[in-house]
Amino acid sequence: MKRLMIAAALTTLTSSLYGAPASHPYGPNLSYGDVSNGQTVLSDTTNPAATAEKLKSGDKSWSVGILPHIGIGVEYGAVDNLFDEIDATAEKYYKDVTEQFTTVQQTTDGITNTINDMNRILQLVEDGGYGKAVTSVQFPFTPIGVSGILGGALSFDVSGHVSGRIGALADSIALISIADFQNFIDNYDPADPNTRSATIGDVILSYDDANTPNNTNDDIINFNIENDSAAVLRASAIYEFGLGYSREVYSTGQGKLYGGVKGKYYNVQLLRDVQRLSDLQEGSEDFF
Repeated sequence: MKRLMIAAALTTLTSSLYGAPASHPYGPNLSYGDVSNGQTVLSDTTNPAATAEKLKSGDKSWSVGILPHIGIGVEYGAVDNLFDEIDATAEKYYKDVTEQFTTVQQTTDGITNTINDMNRILQLVEDGGYGKAVTSVQFPFTPIGVSGILGGALSFDVSGHVSGRIGALADSIALISIADFQNFIDNYDPADPNTRSATIGDVILSYDDANTPNNTNDDIINFNIENDSAAVLRASAIYEFGLGYSREVYSTGQGKLYGGVKGKYYNVQLLRDVQRLSDLQEGSEDFF
């Protein structure tokens, strides 16, 4: 019973003072996990007490990493072909959509259907669409472990972690009414350039003067969207410096107990960038 209580206390203490890096595991720890593992030098980065135990059991006075250890992760949200969806929507923002003007009702319906499709895609991307990438690296020649210091061992490690996430903020596009469209038609004067176009809510209407026949029943109306829907990129870079000390603290014929402490210094840099979808034409993945 006593041993069980001690084990439970040590487990609680260890989880509270977990010394692993800030990001996901890298190098062999991608397979082993962020646990103390004497088979890799990275044990020094995940358990502050590991350095003294490893050097003593291996009968060595020092240890050092050689090559950098790298971990990479990529994650996508619930929307298939996220970047294609964003680019397709941005294409609709940028290019004029042409409607043959037959009746006010039919033209307004055509504009409304396009806006409804765009709103559907925008909401779909905002609700479930995102892309995320994470990279972590343990710098070359670290971690370093040296024994025989103050009756124990010192360890030093340097690592870096970069993560980025792209998503979308949907600004619902307002629909235009039949009355608004009728007013635009009624105010049009071919002799007055100021009446050639008008902005109604998020919709910019304009006559296609180059292709409009003299018969007003065959007028061609172009429209595009001016809207604040955007792709949002958030990124962070964390540089992590760790200095640890460990030593044997208790020994019996049945085993040994090692203890360790580690201090960490973090340098954190944050980035947030916003691009309107209307400015991203086949470029959302490159932006990410």
